[in-house]
Amino acid sequence: MEVIVAPEDDAELRRVSITNRAMRSRPLEFTSYLELALAPHRADTAHPAFAKMFIETEYLGNCVLIAHRRPRLPDDPPVWAAHMLLGADEGVQYETDRARFLGRGNTPEHPAAMDGDLSGSVATFSIPSSACAAATRWSRASVWNWCSSLLPRRRAKSC
Repeated sequence: MEVIVAPEDDAELRRVSITNRAMRSRPLEFTSYLELALAPHRADTAHPAFAKMFIETEYLGNCVLIAHRRPRLPDDPPVWAAHMLLGADEGVQYETDRARFLGRGNTPEHPAAMDGDLSGSVATFSIPSSACAAATRWSRASVWNWCSSLLPRRRAKSC
């Protein structure tokens, strides 16, 4: 895993790359999941449900999800996040509703979403999350990148 901090943009990028080094193609199912807060840690731990109420999500296509925190006050700085799965050309699914992804009584270690398809929902949820999934034939020497980043403005760049 690579973590890159860009001080000139006040941004952070995390990237996990997976490479098929086998001599043959293989089936691959890949799902990445993260829970969004986009608030200072102290605010999130003090009132987690309240801190997450102001997050809106959007799907840009090609398994790129973005989220931003609506400002509560006029002087609140904008905070954006991007969640991307790069290298998947088909079979891409996404989800931003934590309740749908986990299912009743489940945990991130054993979510209900692993037993079916992701719903493709984007909106403002009481507990937002971000999940990208793809199932495809992973060709020889191909590379998939999973990326997440925190940005001070709206933009989603490739990793």
